Amino acid sequence: MAGPALTSAATVAPNGYTPESLSWIFSDLVEIELRRMRDQPPESPSFGEP
Repeated sequence: MAGPALTSAATVAPNGYTPESLSWIFSDLVEIELRRMRDQPPESPSFGEP
């Protein structure tokens, strides 16, 4: 099963979350590592950026 072919903004907006509200929700957490997603083929069991 491949991941959705939607952008992050498209998946966040219908749920009512904005970048600002997500920043507030996760504001108590400390970022320890940030990595870009890798492209995955459609048949991959994982998902990455579209």
